[in-house]
Amino acid sequence: MTAILRQMTDYHYQRYIDNFDTLTDLSDFLMEILTAIEELVTSSVYPADWNEMILLQNWSVLLVVVVVSVARWSNGNVSDL
Repeated sequence: MTAILRQMTDYHYQRYIDNFDTLTDLSDFLMEILTAIEELVTSSVYPADWNEMILLQNWSVLLVVVVVSVARWSNGNVSDL
């Protein structure tokens, strides 16, 4: 999953987000991706001494959180999501 997240750019995320028809669909997607990120962060798939891979995973997760945050704020009223 880290490899896929790492390969995606802002353009890929925006294209995917633009395909949602309703704010409810977008909200469901954002909640699902945030849940997946939470699982990645709380239960690492790498051994504790694999620092470089853990750093790479955390960097990929951080980029996704930034993109999700921008998508959430730029698609209307945040309270609607």
